[in-house]
Amino acid sequence: MISVGLAIVAIILLGRVIAHRKHLASITDQYYQTTGEIDARLILAETRLVGFKRKEMLELRTAHSIIPDLKLVEAISGDTVLLSSITGKHLLLYRFSESSCIDCVIKDIEALKKLSKRVPPEQIIAVGNYSSSRSFKAMINSYSLSFLAYNYTFPLGVPLQSENYDNDVPFYLVIRPDFEVILPYSRDDEIQNQKYLERIAEFFERIN
Repeated sequence: MISVGLAIVAIILLGRVIAHRKHLASITDQYYQTTGEIDARLILAETRLVGFKRKEMLELRTAHSIIPDLKLVEAISGDTVLLSSITGKHLLLYRFSESSCIDCVIKDIEALKKLSKRVPPEQIIAVGNYSSSRSFKAMINSYSLSFLAYNYTFPLGVPLQSENYDNDVPFYLVIRPDFEVILPYSRDDEIQNQKYLERIAEFFERIN
C-alpha cells in the first residue's frame, strides 16, 4: 500500500512539474513576444526620430524671407522671363557670378547635373551674374545642362545674397511656390556640399 501511495504522490508531483514547465514556457514565449514587440516599437520610434531630425535639420534652416519676382534673362535664348513663370513647384536655385571661383562653379554644376537625376530638372535653375550675356551663354553652352540657366546682374534681394555679395561665394536656396526662401546654404568644402545636396535630394523626393 505504501508503494502504491508513493507512486500516486510521484505521479501527482510529476504532473505539477510538467504543468509548471508548461507555465514557464508560456511565460517565456510571452516574454520574447513582448520583447520583440518592444524592440520593433523601439526601432520604429528610432526611425521616426531620425526622420524627424532630418526634417528638423532641413526645416530649421529657413531664411524666413520672400524673394522678389525677378526678371531673369534666359542664357541661351536671351528671353526675359519672370521668376513666377517657372516656380509652380519648389525650386532649387544655384547662384554664382563671373568672379566666383571657376573650379568651384564647375564642380557645383557637375553636382547639379547628377542631382537632376533625382530632382526633376525643371525644379533646378542656375542663376549667374555676368556682365556679358555673350560670355555667359558660351559658358552655359559648354556645360550641356539638363536644367535651365539664367543671368541676373543684381542682388537677389535675400539675406544670403547680402552675406555673400562682396566675396561672390556661390550659394544655394530653395524657393517655395509662395516665394518663401528656405534651406539656404553658402558653398563650403566638397564634403559639406555633397551632404547638403543629398539632403536636398531627400527633401525633393519627399515633397514631390
